[in-house]
Amino acid sequence: MDAADFDRQIGEIRAWAEKLEHKVWIWTYPNKYGHMQLPDIPNGTPRAWAKYYKDVAPWIFGVYAESENDRFLNNALCYYVFGKVCWNVNTDVDALLEEFHRLMFGAAAKPMSALFDEIERKWVDEVAGRLVDTDLGPVRQPPSPYALFTRIYSPETLARWDAYFKEAMSLVPHDSIEARRIALY
Repeated sequence: MDAADFDRQIGEIRAWAEKLEHKVWIWTYPNKYGHMQLPDIPNGTPRAWAKYYKDVAPWIFGVYAESENDRFLNNALCYYVFGKVCWNVNTDVDALLEEFHRLMFGAAAKPMSALFDEIERKWVDEVAGRLVDTDLGPVRQPPSPYALFTRIYSPETLARWDAYFKEAMSLVPHDSIEARRIALY
């Protein structure tokens, strides 16, 4: 989502709260839904979730995040960050993510963090970032399958991700819980 669209959405919620003269409750649909259901495309965006809910916090008193997914792991970290931010809107998300990666992957935290960061950047900037205004309102426009698999998730990208996994596995004992967690991802 570009900055202007983000500001417009926050502005609409602020305007409703001001019009009603009280905070509002919102129902959101972050990530994969409708025509953005792109099977097997990772879409974990914990920083984006945190930014949105932190920025809208002054005008809401509650939120429901409905975010179906084809792989539960794609949203696991998003829901973790969401819960922490909803509990304390001043949560330091970077510190929270650093702690998560350290506790989840031990010595492999650095390559796994790099992987998660790249997954988020790809989804936000290249996959779900294009918004098209229609008569029925704004609609996300996904890239073509050709663009997905030749430019965004190119052989070079997949090789880099494979290298993150190989490096991560080399940093933890073969039979450790961290190795099993890396293998799960």
